[in-house]
Amino acid sequence: MYIFRSAKTIPGRIILFSLVLFALASHSQNIENPFDFRAQARLVESSSEELPFWMYTNQNGRLGPLTHFSTTVSSNYSILNNEHSALRIGGGITYANELQTNFFVDEAFMEYTYRNLQFMIGTQHRSVELNGLSSVNGNILFSNNARTLPGVEVKTVRPFSIADFFAIGGSLAHYQTLDDRFVEDAMIHYKHLDLIFNWNQNSTLKATIQHAVQWGGTSPVFGKQPTSFSDYIRVVFGGSGGETARDSDQINALGNSLGSFGLTYQWRKNDSQWTLYHQSLFEDRSGTEANNFPDGVWGVQWTNPDNSWASAVLYEYIQTISQSGRPRQTEGGQQSGGDNYFNNGTYRSGWTYFGRNIGLPFITQDPDGLGFDNNRIIAHHVGVRGQLWKLNYLAKGSYVEGLGTYREPFPRRRKAVYTYLETSYATPSYGTLSLLLGADYLNTTGSNFGAGLQYRYSF
Repeated sequence: MYIFRSAKTIPGRIILFSLVLFALASHSQNIENPFDFRAQARLVESSSEELPFWMYTNQNGRLGPLTHFSTTVSSNYSILNNEHSALRIGGGITYANELQTNFFVDEAFMEYTYRNLQFMIGTQHRSVELNGLSSVNGNILFSNNARTLPGVEVKTVRPFSIADFFAIGGSLAHYQTLDDRFVEDAMIHYKHLDLIFNWNQNSTLKATIQHAVQWGGTSPVFGKQPTSFSDYIRVVFGGSGGETARDSDQINALGNSLGSFGLTYQWRKNDSQWTLYHQSLFEDRSGTEANNFPDGVWGVQWTNPDNSWASAVLYEYIQTISQSGRPRQTEGGQQSGGDNYFNNGTYRSGWTYFGRNIGLPFITQDPDGLGFDNNRIIAHHVGVRGQLWKLNYLAKGSYVEGLGTYREPFPRRRKAVYTYLETSYATPSYGTLSLLLGADYLNTTGSNFGAGLQYRYSF
């Protein structure tokens, strides 16, 4: 998608296109309020140079560990053509200090929905899942920790019903990286498939497979990587590389491939709902054969909107220490084990975008910016959301142990406790004011405290 190669050309085109569609939206007679506007400002301070972990993590890349001030303005326009189709465009800009790019396009998209299919072009945030309490936002590969990738996407709005008890859903996407990275202009292929079984009125089981591949681009070491249509087909089906690919890609799969198997079970009774879920993580055949079990995210959430003081409670256990065992040679000279999550020998920036981990945020990056120096972790994570008096609150707490990598383990485990509390007071006319508090403890650097204010306004 070379339409996205130059970030400098995006804002002007988006603004012009938005003005045209705004004119259409203003004359639309099918919806009462086609315009939506949101603004947000945030100011925080901390006792050390870096902010507490949850004060900047999983914020769509708008914030970094050194970001003390940020503001975002966004809007979207909706045009409802008829009862079966709708067109929506949206965009937003963000300013934040101490990032790779302080001023950037946060979102810029056009979204067209026809019946049960939705087509999107541009860059659009993923929806918030599990009431915003999950450490990975319900997706171990795309946790909303990094800036949103620009590209094209088609997905199902609702699962297609095959029978009373069975439905399928999914998506297919192509993304283009625009950041300063080791392999310039690398692309990302992504797809997922949901198989949904409705056992009865109260219980549902969903099986999910996700697959993502970093491919193409130009490496300063290995040169231009394969980008032909036949190479794209190889990427889509997980095939090995052709004659122009590196020897390792000819033996294995083309590009940096990673994915996840997931199971989600939901049980509902009256106003309460229980959600149990697991998402694995794989990067090669050993992972797809579950040799790295039980690596991944294991979680449970309880929700009850009528229980205002605690309307949602979540617990997650996360581990990535197996990685199919230590690296070892197998027959034929190939390597097994040591899956080395989110790292890759060709795509040395790893599973990152604009310097932030795209997936599981507890896997931390190497200080040199090339890959991850801590991808073997054990973590316990809890989250609670509710309302006390007229204050809405969200609380998170995480305990994380980092072992480093198989190749370079830490001399001793890095242990950390991350805590966060956000309380908000909302008014219909004057927006929402939030108090943000964070406190961390790390056995390597000691304690860190942070506090701040956030203001949101929309109409």
